[in-house]
Amino acid sequence: MLESGAFAEEVRELEAFYRERGINSVPAMVLNGRHLVSGSQSVEYYEQMLRQMAHSPAQA
Repeated sequence: MLESGAFAEEVRELEAFYRERGINSVPAMVLNGRHLVSGSQSVEYYEQMLRQMAHSPAQA
């Protein structure tokens, strides 16, 4: 599969899609569809993010 390049265009399109959204490292997570978290984070960091999101008004 890698040698044939059968999925090369699809992979390039996905790379561009994520790059345009600011994702340039792994791991990367998008929480609640709008909060980008890049790189390895602590449990406490995720807990803080989730608490902040729970107290923020939802956006349409």
